[in-house]
Order: sequence, then structure tokens, then C-alpha cells
Amino acid sequence: YSMSELPEPAPNPAYGTGIVGLDDHMRLRRGDLTIVSGVPGAGKTTFVNEVFCRLAKARRFRTIWASFEQRVKPDHRRNLRTFHAEKLEVDMSAEEKAAADAWIEEQFRFLVPDDDTEASLDWLLETRGGAVTRFDPFACVVDPWNALEHTRPPGMTTTEYTGVSIERIKRFARKRRVHMLVVAHPTKLQRKPNGEYPEPNLWDIADSAHWANKADLGVMVWRKTGQSETEIAVVKSKFYNELGRPGSIKGIFDETKARLTVTDDGGMR
Repeated sequence: YSMSELPEPAPNPAYGTGIVGLDDHMRLRRGDLTIVSGVPGAGKTTFVNEVFCRLAKARRFRTIWASFEQRVKPDHRRNLRTFHAEKLEVDMSAEEKAAADAWIEEQFRFLVPDDDTEASLDWLLETRGGAVTRFDPFACVVDPWNALEHTRPPGMTTTEYTGVSIERIKRFARKRRVHMLVVAHPTKLQRKPNGEYPEPNLWDIADSAHWANKADLGVMVWRKTGQSETEIAVVKSKFYNELGRPGSIKGIFDETKARLTVTDDGGMR
């Protein structure tokens, strides 16, 4: 093709979350894949919850969740209620709970396998495909990848399987025009002599370096043991102009409002 023979791409704007300092580094758009990782207990799920709650509040963007490490009821509902009401669930009035629940009903859907269903990638994409058609979400979340049932075809290595699986997710995102966000745990990291985990990166995610190679955005969530300050580090951005440049912010999560209070929008790493 000559340049003039190729069609212009359809408009596909990228949207910031509104978290102070983060929009310079992380903007989301339909059809892309974001990978979020970090050591256990660093706050990955908490951060992802806030991102899509903010997009729901500010832009009425809908999200479909496949969350395997927090129960939809009561855990996820409690967190979503807290974000909406900006107070702990135990402090909400009946009216505040009802208003939050109406917002949750409008903005979110949840994929929940029954006791006889193997939550595999095939199940996830098939079920989510129907949900996308009915619900028209902006984003779909898998939290975490490691909780899915993974059965490799005979003769396929773990690395090959992971690469093929990520490509399937990316094709789904492009075809369905949804943003796909996957939370993936790192391999088991060896603690330092002082008891701290080393700060992980995308290459530390379990099973394959494909996570680092194929992501459009890569985000690491980091918190030192015993400390309350959390670092959100965007370590990969495939398209700087559209999605933002790598960089980080630091903040303390306010459990009473389900929001990160930024203490340092540190800029470029």
C-alpha cells in the first residue's frame, strides 16, 4: 500500500483516571491491554478498583469484573459502596447504601463461575463475549490471571501457552473494542536479608516474559513491608503520545474513602 491507500483509523481517545499526577503516565483506551503486577499485599486490587470506580463516576464508563480473590458479596460490594459514599460501609445510612447499590447496578457486572465450572481462559472469553454484547462496557478486568485454570495443550511449553493466551486476550480487546486489564502476580521473590521483597518489574511476572513484551501499559504497585505509602509506577507505555510516559506517583490509601491520597507525583523514573 501507499500511504494514501490506507484508511484513517477510527478515533480512539485515551482517558486518564483523575488520580493526581497519574494521568501524565497512564491513560486508558479501548482495544488496549494493561498489565498490573506487584508483590502480595501491595494493593494491586485496591488500585484497580479505584481506577474503574473513578471512570464510572467521572465518565459513566462501565466495567465487567472477573475477580477471583475478592468475593462479589460482601467484599467487592463493600469497596464499591465505600468509593461511592466516601465513607465506610458501617457508617452509611440505608439511603446511602441504596444510592451506592443503584450506581453499582448501573455501572458494573461480575463474572462468577458456578461450582461445576472450570474458570479457564476459554470460559472467560466466551462468557465475557456475551456480557460485552449485552452490557457495552469500556473495560474488562481479570484479577488475578494466576487464579484461572490453565491447561496447556500437549507439547506446548508454559512460555508458549502464555504468549498464545495473551494474544487471544489482545484480539478480544481489539475486536470487542474494550480495554482489557489483567492483574498478574510475580514469581515467588526471595526476600532480602532485611526482610524486604526486592521491587519487582514486568519481567518478574510468573510464567513468561510475554507480559512485558506484549502489554500496551505495564503498571507495578509497590509498598514496603510495614509502611503505608504505596508507589504506583507505570514502567511501560507502548505509545507515549496517547497513553502517557513512564513515571510514578506515591500515595497513602484512605480506607474510609477507597481512594489514594497522593503524597508525591514523582514524575519521570
